[in-house]
Amino acid sequence: CYVNMGSALNNMGDAPASLEVFDEAVAILRGMLDRVLDRPEPATPAEARARDALCLTLRRELSTCLGNQGLSYDTLGRFDDALAVFEEALAIDEASVGEQHPSTAAILNNMARTHLQMNSMAKAKECFHRELAIKLVTLGEMHIDTAATYCGLGSVALREGDPAKALELYQLSLEICLGTVGEAHSDTAGSYMGMALAYSHLGQAAKCMEMHTKALEVKLQVLGDRHPDTAASYNN
Repeated sequence: CYVNMGSALNNMGDAPASLEVFDEAVAILRGMLDRVLDRPEPATPAEARARDALCLTLRRELSTCLGNQGLSYDTLGRFDDALAVFEEALAIDEASVGEQHPSTAAILNNMARTHLQMNSMAKAKECFHRELAIKLVTLGEMHIDTAATYCGLGSVALREGDPAKALELYQLSLEICLGTVGEAHSDTAGSYMGMALAYSHLGQAAKCMEMHTKALEVKLQVLGDRHPDTAASYNN
């Protein structure tokens, strides 16, 4: 309930209220986990397995709440606080479900995007590459989530002043999107937008306009003409 409530508040643009909810959820889960760990040692193997299963469940729920808490911090511009809780969530996930797990990849994605906002390109790139390695193992190359990571790496390359590399990454993302979800998808529009930015930095105005037009066509089909993302494409 706390996760659903906090996420709803964040989606409504009320990050401070969302943070309060996740703060409370994290405190409750920490207390529950501490109480379980403070119990006497289990008397039988069955009791030990039950306790281990409960601890795993609580740690996974705590990791989820920490991740959402970090997103609220990020929305509020409290990037150092966001990274601190993301790192704690990452440590929990690596210990509980392992490094090669989608939840671990999701935390690394959050960390990468926070580093991007802090202009820490080297750290953002490191997190995106770690995330990509997990996704290639768990999801494969031809997956929409893998495409999103290539887009993230494209953003890093662009901000590092390498638009040619960025274009290569955005094109790879687009190929995956077209092969998995098709033309009429918001992620496909995002790949077109990334390519437009790369072409703009390369001084290729005609190709830039072509990609902006393609992105707009997708957004009109998927989001409609009254969506903020569609309005942004008109501005471009």
